Amino acid sequence: MSTGNSPNEGDNEIKEGNETAAEAELEGESLQPHGRGTVPGSATLGDLLRSSSVLSSFQKALESLNAARAYSESQQRIVAQSSTMSAAVRMVREYSKAFNSAGGPAALAASMRWMDQLTPQARYVAQYTATSRLVEQVAGTGALTSWRSALEANSRIEARIRELTVPSPRLSELAQICRVQVDLTDWAVQHAPGKGLLSETSGASMVAWRNLVSASASQLAELPAVVATGRTNLSLLGSDLLDSPDADAGLIVEGADRVESEVVEPWMAARLEVTAELYVVLARIDAKIPALLNGAWDDVRRNGPAAAEKAANCAVEAVERALRAAAPDDVVRAWHVENKRPAKEWENQDRPPHALRVRYLARNFGGPRALVESQGDAFAAVVGRLRKQLQAAKHASRSDLTAVRTLLVNAENLLITLLVDDHFPQD
Repeated sequence: MSTGNSPNEGDNEIKEGNETAAEAELEGESLQPHGRGTVPGSATLGDLLRSSSVLSSFQKALESLNAARAYSESQQRIVAQSSTMSAAVRMVREYSKAFNSAGGPAALAASMRWMDQLTPQARYVAQYTATSRLVEQVAGTGALTSWRSALEANSRIEARIRELTVPSPRLSELAQICRVQVDLTDWAVQHAPGKGLLSETSGASMVAWRNLVSASASQLAELPAVVATGRTNLSLLGSDLLDSPDADAGLIVEGADRVESEVVEPWMAARLEVTAELYVVLARIDAKIPALLNGAWDDVRRNGPAAAEKAANCAVEAVERALRAAAPDDVVRAWHVENKRPAKEWENQDRPPHALRVRYLARNFGGPRALVESQGDAFAAVVGRLRKQLQAAKHASRSDLTAVRTLLVNAENLLITLLVDDHFPQD
């Protein structure tokens, strides 16, 4: 893909015009910008350029830009010189080498952004589909793949909306879910393209949801399932981000602000309407389950002593009670034997574990079955991480409270997915 002049063209003229000025500034001469004053106490350009951190950041930015340009040019050559299959194989090989090198994830993300800017709107779906599959092959189900998968799903929904004169409310809701997923994953990749903010915990579900959107975005009858699982995916992204064990504390605080405004607050605004049917179902199963969920929300709202840990425990107990009631031990055991399912699904436990009960409840779902199973696994993973996080802290921080609120959103979404059965076509 050509982006205009080569970076080497005009280098001599630029150097001749700038080297003298830079040298003069470094020697202490005043080079004031025309028409602008200076802020008292501000560092001079020479001071900034002498700073190793600034030089390092500047150098890394240049390296990423050069890597992106090099990738784009190499891709153009590969496609021009090869058959489609051969080009794909070579691209995977080249990207794999880049990803596994020092700074590879950041350079790979820069390359993808470069391609995004050069791709016309009419080719968004094809480009995002190709790059999300490519990154999945190269990087597995981590942050980069979640980001590209979110972009692919979003491009498909946007293309569908452009075909319609008046999109349905359900399709508009799905478009909003897609946009928020893109925003969260894009922000995460900008700050931690490798491990750090998003992991395979939410990544596997993101890929499975992308595949569901690809298969059913044009089928109106499938939209309830896509919306329901999309909500669960969105809350999983927030949970994965906020209890990431490898993330910088400052990024977690910034991430908490984003998750609060983009995931939790919209859920709270629509919660009573969205969860009305769920709470009727839960009350029939076990009258204590709605009380546990409402009590958890109340704990977080009042923010008293140990509020975060108490609310998290209530959320987990509510989900476990619902799973045990909806998927009783004997019923799950008989189903497991009858279908000759693998023994490892018992996880060395006597009673059906969380994941096995989810698999039983999802057994008759159509296309979303694998996705719902992965969401159940991801929920169990984020619960374990969040509990460790809360137990290690003497006092819950604001980001901890947001993490618990997100877990509650996650719990309600998962239960809607599993128990409100008008969302899902049956096999």
